[in-house]
Amino acid sequence: MIATIAEPPRSLGDGFRVEARIITWRSDRVLTLPASAVFRDNQRWAVYAVEDGHARLRPIELGHRGRIDDELASGLAPGATVILHPIDRISDGIAVDMR
Repeated sequence: MIATIAEPPRSLGDGFRVEARIITWRSDRVLTLPASAVFRDNQRWAVYAVEDGHARLRPIELGHRGRIDDELASGLAPGATVILHPIDRISDGIAVDMR
Protein backbone atom coordinates (compact mmCIF):
# COMPACT_ATOMS: atom_id res chain seq x y z
CA MET A 1 0.00 0.00 0.00
CA ILE A 2 1.26 3.46 -0.80
CA ALA A 3 0.02 6.37 1.28
CA THR A 4 0.61 10.07 0.98
CA ILE A 5 0.59 12.34 4.01
CA ALA A 6 -1.37 15.44 3.04
CA GLU A 7 0.33 17.74 5.57
CA PRO A 8 3.46 16.09 7.00
CA PRO A 9 4.92 17.72 10.13
CA ARG A 10 8.27 19.50 9.52
CA SER A 11 9.94 17.31 12.15
CA LEU A 12 9.12 14.11 10.28
CA GLY A 13 12.46 13.80 8.50
CA ASP A 14 13.73 11.04 6.22
CA GLY A 15 13.27 7.28 6.64
CA PHE A 16 10.07 7.36 8.67
CA ARG A 17 7.59 4.53 8.74
CA VAL A 18 3.83 4.42 9.10
CA GLU A 19 2.04 1.43 10.58
CA ALA A 20 -1.66 1.17 9.83
CA ARG A 21 -4.41 -1.21 10.84
CA ILE A 22 -7.44 -1.21 8.61
CA ILE A 23 -10.64 -2.59 10.09
CA THR A 24 -13.20 -3.54 7.47
CA TRP A 25 -15.82 -4.95 9.88
CA ARG A 26 -16.27 -5.02 13.64
CA SER A 27 -18.81 -6.16 16.23
CA ASP A 28 -18.64 -6.73 19.97
CA ARG A 29 -21.33 -9.42 19.98
CA VAL A 30 -20.05 -12.33 17.91
CA LEU A 31 -18.56 -15.73 18.58
CA THR A 32 -15.13 -16.20 17.07
CA LEU A 33 -12.75 -19.09 16.70
CA PRO A 34 -9.12 -19.27 15.61
CA ALA A 35 -8.79 -19.28 11.82
CA SER A 36 -6.08 -21.94 12.24
CA ALA A 37 -8.73 -24.43 13.43
CA VAL A 38 -10.97 -24.03 10.36
CA PHE A 39 -10.60 -26.18 7.24
CA ARG A 40 -12.59 -27.26 4.20
CA ASP A 41 -14.35 -30.61 4.41
CA ASN A 42 -15.66 -31.21 0.90
CA GLN A 43 -17.86 -28.19 0.15
CA ARG A 44 -18.28 -26.98 3.74
CA TRP A 45 -16.25 -25.38 6.52
CA ALA A 46 -15.45 -27.58 9.50
CA VAL A 47 -13.44 -27.90 12.71
CA TYR A 48 -12.49 -30.73 15.00
CA ALA A 49 -14.04 -30.14 18.41
CA VAL A 50 -12.70 -32.05 21.42
CA GLU A 51 -15.49 -33.84 23.26
CA ASP A 52 -14.88 -36.43 25.99
CA GLY A 53 -11.26 -36.86 24.92
CA HIS A 54 -12.07 -37.49 21.24
CA ALA A 55 -11.90 -35.39 18.10
CA ARG A 56 -15.35 -34.79 16.60
CA LEU A 57 -15.75 -33.43 13.10
CA ARG A 58 -18.18 -30.51 13.28
CA PRO A 59 -19.46 -28.72 10.18
CA ILE A 60 -19.74 -24.99 10.84
CA GLU A 61 -20.96 -21.88 9.12
CA LEU A 62 -18.75 -18.83 9.06
CA GLY A 63 -19.62 -15.17 8.91
CA HIS A 64 -16.78 -12.73 8.40
CA ARG A 65 -13.32 -14.21 7.96
CA GLY A 66 -10.16 -12.71 9.34
CA ARG A 67 -6.45 -13.34 9.32
CA ILE A 68 -6.41 -14.51 12.96
CA ASP A 69 -10.04 -15.18 13.93
CA ASP A 70 -13.20 -16.11 12.02
CA GLU A 71 -16.76 -15.25 12.97
CA LEU A 72 -18.71 -18.37 13.90
CA ALA A 73 -22.29 -18.15 12.56
CA SER A 74 -23.36 -21.65 13.66
CA GLY A 75 -22.21 -25.18 14.40
CA LEU A 76 -20.48 -24.94 17.80
CA ALA A 77 -21.54 -23.98 21.29
CA PRO A 78 -19.79 -21.05 23.00
CA GLY A 79 -16.72 -22.27 24.87
CA ALA A 80 -16.20 -25.38 22.72
CA THR A 81 -12.61 -26.62 22.51
CA VAL A 82 -11.25 -26.97 18.98
CA ILE A 83 -8.05 -28.47 17.59
CA LEU A 84 -5.67 -25.87 16.19
CA HIS A 85 -3.77 -26.71 12.99
CA PRO A 86 -5.40 -30.15 12.51
CA ILE A 87 -3.14 -32.58 10.67
CA ASP A 88 -4.05 -35.44 8.34
CA ARG A 89 -3.79 -37.99 11.18
CA ILE A 90 -6.77 -36.41 12.96
CA SER A 91 -10.10 -38.00 12.11
CA ASP A 92 -13.57 -38.11 13.58
CA GLY A 93 -13.60 -40.16 16.80
CA ILE A 94 -9.84 -40.42 17.31
CA ALA A 95 -8.67 -40.11 20.93
CA VAL A 96 -6.76 -36.89 21.65
CA ASP A 97 -4.77 -35.58 24.60
CA MET A 98 -5.17 -31.96 25.70
CA ARG A 99 -1.92 -30.00 25.92
